[in-house]
Parts: sequence; C-alpha cells; structure tokens
Amino acid sequence: MKNLYLTLLFLTVLLFAGKVNAQYELHYYDKQAAIDAEKADVSGTLIKKTVAKTEENPFNFEITYNNMQVMLDLQNAISIAQQKAVDDWLKKQEANFLKEINRQLGTNHTNFGTAQKDFFKNYEKNLRRVETNARSVAYSHTKKANGFDKEQEQYTFELNLLDEWNQVKGTCGSYVEHRIDCYLFDVNVRGVNLGRASGAQLTSVKNLATEDFEDPEYNSALNRSWAQGLYKIVDNGTLVSTMSGKHYSYYGQKGLQDKIFLMTAYLTQYNNRNSGVMSVPISKYNIPQFWDSPTLLNLGKKNAPKLSLDALVFNDAYVTDVLNKQAQGVGPYPGKSPGQVAAMFNDIKKRVIEEHKEEFYTDSEVALTHKLNKILDGFLSPKGSGKLGGLDALAYNNYVLDGNGPNRFYRLNNGGWVYRSNSPRKGINGGNSFSEPSLNDDGYYYYIYNKELNGWHELLMPAGGVSTTSDPYLAQAFWKGMKGVARYALPIEDAVILINGEDFDGNEASRAEAGIFLIIGNVPGGKILKPAFKVVKGAKALKIVTKQGAKTFITNLEKLAPLFRAGNNKSFFWSGKTNGVGGATRALEIAKSKGGTTLEGLIDSKNIQLPNWDLANPQSLEAWKEVSKLYANEAVGDVRAIIGKDLRPGSVWETVELPALKANKNVTRIFTIDPVTLKETLIFKR
Repeated sequence: MKNLYLTLLFLTVLLFAGKVNAQYELHYYDKQAAIDAEKADVSGTLIKKTVAKTEENPFNFEITYNNMQVMLDLQNAISIAQQKAVDDWLKKQEANFLKEINRQLGTNHTNFGTAQKDFFKNYEKNLRRVETNARSVAYSHTKKANGFDKEQEQYTFELNLLDEWNQVKGTCGSYVEHRIDCYLFDVNVRGVNLGRASGAQLTSVKNLATEDFEDPEYNSALNRSWAQGLYKIVDNGTLVSTMSGKHYSYYGQKGLQDKIFLMTAYLTQYNNRNSGVMSVPISKYNIPQFWDSPTLLNLGKKNAPKLSLDALVFNDAYVTDVLNKQAQGVGPYPGKSPGQVAAMFNDIKKRVIEEHKEEFYTDSEVALTHKLNKILDGFLSPKGSGKLGGLDALAYNNYVLDGNGPNRFYRLNNGGWVYRSNSPRKGINGGNSFSEPSLNDDGYYYYIYNKELNGWHELLMPAGGVSTTSDPYLAQAFWKGMKGVARYALPIEDAVILINGEDFDGNEASRAEAGIFLIIGNVPGGKILKPAFKVVKGAKALKIVTKQGAKTFITNLEKLAPLFRAGNNKSFFWSGKTNGVGGATRALEIAKSKGGTTLEGLIDSKNIQLPNWDLANPQSLEAWKEVSKLYANEAVGDVRAIIGKDLRPGSVWETVELPALKANKNVTRIFTIDPVTLKETLIFKR
C-alpha cells in the first residue's frame, strides 16, 4: 500500500509539473508576442498582436499567476512601453526646436537641419564670438608685425645715417665750427661716433645693422600673413561655417535622447546670451568648445597667403633648405648652382633694404621724429600761426615747411606738434590710413605728436561743417579708426582725444561699442586725452557729453557724480504705468509739483547726452542702468518713485535703482506714488 501511494504521488507531481511547464510555455509565447507588438510600433513593421490593446491593457500584456517569471515579463513590457512613449515625445521635439530657432533668429526655416546649421553659425558668432576672438588673435599678430616693423625701421635709420655720413664726411671730416650740413659729425650709431670712427668701424657697424635688419623683416611678413589668413576666413564666413559644421556633426553623433537634451542646452544658452555663459546642470550635456586661441592661429596659418620671395630670403632656414635642394638637384631653380641661387638671394636682400631706405624719410615714423628733432634743434625756421580746422584744440603758433612741397609741421599752442602730409605715412598705423574725405575733405593726412607720448598718432579731422562733438562724427571716426591696428586722435573743440590701439583688445564688438561709448582720461603734456581703461566685451563703458559754459567734456561716470545730485528730498524715480498713465513725462510733472526732479529732468537741465533707451540694444540698457545707479547713489533724504501697476518684469527700478537706494545710507525713507491717484505708500524706512 505504501509503494502504491508513493507511485501515485510521483505520477501526480509529474503531471502537475507538466501542467506548470505547459503553462510556462504558453506564457512565454504571450510575452514575446507582446514585445514584438510593441517593437512593431517603433519599427513600423506590422505584427499581429495576440492581445488587444485597450485602456485597461495599454501595453499589450496580460498578467498570469502560475510562475514568478511573470514579474520580469511585466517589467520588460512596461519598460518597452515607456521607452516607446518617450521616443514618440522626443521625435516631436525637433519640430519644436525648429519653431524656437526661427523665433530666436527671426528666420523662416522649414527644414530642421538647415535651421540648425544657421543656428550654430549664430551661436558661434554672437555668443561664443568666434569671429571676434579670431580678430583679436589676428590683431595681436598684426601688432607683433608692427613691432617688428619698428625694430626694422631703427636698423634702416642707422643704415641711412651711415650713408648720409659717407656722403658728407669728405667736407665734414675736419669740422671745427657747427655747420648744419655736418650735424652728423657728433651723431653716435651703436656707440660709434660717426665723425671720429675709422673706415673699419663704420663698415662693422653697417654689417651689424644689415644683419639685424633680417629677422624683423621676415617676422613682420610672417605675422602679418597669419593675421591676413585669419581675417580672410572671418570675412568670407569660412570660420563660422567651419565651427557650425563641428557642432552639427557633434549633434548628429548623439542618440535621440541625448540630442534633445543637448539642443535644449544650446537653445537655452543662446536665448540667455546677454546673461553670459550659463551652467549646465547635467555635465554630459555641456556645450563643446571647438576652438581656442592656438586653434584659431593654426587656422590663420593654413589660410595665410604665401610669403613673397622678398620676405623669404631673410629667413636663414628657408635659404639653407633651398640651397641644399639645389645641391641635390631637386631645388626650385633648375640649372642654377647653389652659389648662383645664393647670389640671387643676396641681390634681392640688397634691393629690399635699399627700398626701405628710400621709403624711410617719406613713410616711417622714426624719420618723422628725426625731422622734428632737427626742427627743435633750430635748423628750420617757423612761418606763421592759426587753427587747424578752426579748432581751439589745434591752435598753432607757427609752422615749418617740410621741403618744397605742401607738407609741413605745425607747432600747437599746447606744446604738441601736428604734421600735415599729402600722402599717408605707411610707418604709422601699420601702413593703414583712416583719414578719408568723409572725415577730412582737404586731401591731407594729419599726424599728431607729443613728447610725453610714444610715437605719432593719426589725427582724424572732421569734414567741413561737421561738429566734432556730434555723435555721428565720434562714432564714425572711432569706428573707422578701430577697424585696424591704429593709433589716432580725435579733436574735440578745445581738447584732443588720443586713442592708442594698444588700449583696446582688438575685439570688433568692443570697437563698435567704443564708437558710441567712450571713457577717457588725461594724458600729461597738454590737453590730450586717452581711454582711461580697456574697453572690452562686457565692460560697462559709456560716453557722456556734457557742456559746461562754452566747453565740451567727454568723461567717465565717476567724474560726473556731482551732476546727478538732485538735492535733499528731491530725487524722484519712476517705472511702469497705471491704465496707460505714467512714464517719464508724468513722473517729471509730479516731481516738479513737489519741488523735485527725475533723472531725465536732471539730464536735460544739465545738457548731458545719453544714447536713446532701446530694449534691443544691450549697450543702451547698460548705459542707462549705470546712470540710474549713479543717480540712486547720489540721492539724499526722502525718495519718491512714481510706480504704475503695469510694471515690466526686471525693470531698472526693481533690479538697479531700488537696491541702490536701500544700500545708500543717505536715504532715510522711500515712498511710491500712484501716477493716477497720487497716493503715497511708505515702502522703506532706515
């Protein structure tokens, strides 16, 4: 009986196990069918579903209760359904991105790929400012080239002095009395007195000057070519297109979810570009930076024009390489021996040096200073007095002719000198002149010099009938001057603003801003002014022109602080409107009725000129914010603000003026006034 029981038990268990396995097989089939059905929604391949999809069964799965495997199957089904829902949503976002790109750029793109490439161009140009930075790198190498030019000019000057002495030493060698044509007798070149040097000494000095001439001549051409390469890819749009392509490729390599996160970061950052670089909370979606200064320079080198042979012959490495190749029969000059090529290169060197020597007195800054020094030594006599351009700032008490032509030196009343030339001096401003008929219509080029300053500066004269204090003149003159590496000056009635290219960072946007907003300070040695600090991206610089009597001043905010003091209990502010009532005019009316004034009223009464308020112009907003803050800092006693109910979010009142007033220890109470009812409300008491 016991054995029969065991046999029945074994059969029962075996039968039950078979049912379980059968049920598991059936369930496994249901699971795969559900999975395949879900995949069909994603791939687009139609697979017959074994379970109907209903609101009660949203992801085609039916729970069974015969095996715990059902829990893993359920988890997989939910995961697939969730991923499909996410993917469906993600796929729709590129359409939203297209709309947002068109909104931010003001475009009408219909294709996301095209819109995205355009967006990346704007992102690099307007936010990352790749073009601005490329111009800055180019500027730095143009500046280096100019530095090498100055060095080369000095050696050219030495060679010219040696040549001049060689021409007159026959009559001046035994010189006893001081004669104008023998002034070189007492001139020293590299520590050697020309009048007392032996022939061997003079030859040695000449060889040293010639040898030293070579490196700066080559390096000037090299750095200038790199700068030209950068300017080229900036001007033709290649640089921005290249960087846009890198962003586009980077985006294309990402999976769908990463694409959406990444593009969201791009668009959010660009939409807030005026707030600076934002922090991305998920580090894997940090927006990549594809360039730095060395990268930009390398791009400039790749696109740089080839150096001329006139420059290459001054590079020892190039000459050695060519001569070695000539010796091996693979050089660029078939049929010529290394000696013949070397002789040809030496002839080119001599010609280039002679050309520099000939141009020296007509173009170089050193020669101009040399001529001026001769005038100061009394070799040339003065001719008359007057005012250049009719400006007090350029009043002169004499002038001296430079040779028999129209060129002349003017001695200014303030001790400076102005040189008038019928052609541009190539040695000043790197050979670029910005005097044009639109600024100066008499056909001459002007350069100003002051002994306290290093070198000459191009003087940008206004066209006839144009006021030198007008915004168009200032902006135009400044803009034209800063288009290149420039040292120049602007005459402003009874003062001259001296602008040195080295006071700026070479940033095109900064130059544009500087053309409207100037901050300047005094320079020793006369009524000559220059920028008080660098005007760089983000600098809160602004121009304020104020007339005091007959004089015009352009100065910085700190010096204007006293002008913004309305008096005790007299400072009124305003922001917003109530039912259309309010604004600057209404605020000034209320302020005057209570014996006070507003910022606008103060500016008008003291003839201070500011750029127009323009929400689309960040520089305009910065200017007004700074002035508003200064006005709040100068308030004393009780302060009142005409505040409407329709207040713009982020208004200057909320973000700048009110915080400044609360921080101002001279302010005792702050009231708001309704522009309609005139009801006063105390909002702050110290």
